[in-house]
Amino acid sequence: MYITANDLRVIRELILNKDVEACGFLLEHENSDRLTLYLEKYGERLGPGRGSCQTSKYTKYIWHTHSHNLLEYPSPQDIYNILKWHPNNVENNFPHTSVVFTAWGIWEISFPHAKFTLDQNWLHFLHKATDRVFHGLYHITREGLSRNALKYIQSIVNDIQALINREPAFDNAFGMSFTAWNKIRQNSSYFLKFA
Repeated sequence: MYITANDLRVIRELILNKDVEACGFLLEHENSDRLTLYLEKYGERLGPGRGSCQTSKYTKYIWHTHSHNLLEYPSPQDIYNILKWHPNNVENNFPHTSVVFTAWGIWEISFPHAKFTLDQNWLHFLHKATDRVFHGLYHITREGLSRNALKYIQSIVNDIQALINREPAFDNAFGMSFTAWNKIRQNSSYFLKFA
């Protein structure tokens, strides 16, 4: 499954030119691996460095942006949003993958299993743990996305995957990845890691 180069250009424009998040779906086509970007709506600002955009329903692949003035990485809410059950689910195991487009690149968060109500204590623990990890990333990357920061990002991805997959209910099915924009060749499509 891939996102076309043209849709990636649209996303980059949204990141650079909008001050709020945009969100929508990546729609599948019969007999094709191509996903079509569908922009459902624009979100709202919640405060400095924070925004929100909520789709009206959940399909297999959802996406949202973090504009140039928001965080360059997923929030704890972005992570547990893919794990929990939602009343506006099209099917109980949707979404499979959430794609977060930021100024640095593309984050994929995947959990293709049935969703369920999450324990509030566990959510609080997850929020604190991921917030602490991402806070460290924020301080390391104040000067931009250096080679050292990219190594640190991969370490963060591995740590968060291990933390979540340690919970037996998740059956080792949670996945997360990051691809920097400079790793995606000019005028190239992007192939999802978790499709």
